[in-house]
Amino acid sequence: MILHAYCVRAAGEPPPGPEVRGIGGAEVARVEAGELGAWLSRLEAPPAPEPDRLREHDAVVRAALRTATPLPLRFGTAFADGDALRGALAERAAELLASLERVRGRVEMGAALGWDASAARERLLTRLPELRPVDGRPATGRAYLEARRREHGLEAALRDEADALLERVSRAVAAALPEAVEARAPLPRPEVAGTLAHLVRRGGVAAYRDAVARIAGELPEVEVRVSGPWAPYSFV
Repeated sequence: MILHAYCVRAAGEPPPGPEVRGIGGAEVARVEAGELGAWLSRLEAPPAPEPDRLREHDAVVRAALRTATPLPLRFGTAFADGDALRGALAERAAELLASLERVRGRVEMGAALGWDASAARERLLTRLPELRPVDGRPATGRAYLEARRREHGLEAALRDEADALLERVSRAVAAALPEAVEARAPLPRPEVAGTLAHLVRRGGVAAYRDAVARIAGELPEVEVRVSGPWAPYSFV
């Protein structure tokens, strides 16, 4: 038997209702220690990180988010028993309480900028023809170094292009929600110019969506997808 933990909450916040079910339909309970608490399920064995199990884990975190912003825990966080969990909460109490205070009354919103990486490269090469790859295999060391220079230069220019797009969205969000806290990741995958995560007040979700929608209309070369509200996965 193990205790699979989903999230950390402040003590005294609403417990999971009977309708909240966790991994494999397991009951979700609350354990508290001092000023902290956690939502958990008692399982026969550690669950495998399969898509269905990951969704079930996140569903519990989402249920917690409905009443107060929790600190989501990494899938697979487990304890031998309630004493071990209480001990872990007590050991990290100062850190966890500070994190809960930072996210209190806030949720995570996200914007992902999809693009055609091949088209973006071609646009760059039109502007910077000196970075166009050399045809054929380099015949000399000097030619090899020149090919590598062009390759690195093109990748740097592509990252700059992605950063510029992220910056435009970032500025639009900052103008609408000056208190939003941001995390960004340029070029996480070739088909994505970058992602932005913002920690915003719960009352700012509509303003966030509106701000991103407005700037998306000015960026025909990308597809901007908004997600959230989520628990603050990017900020814990």
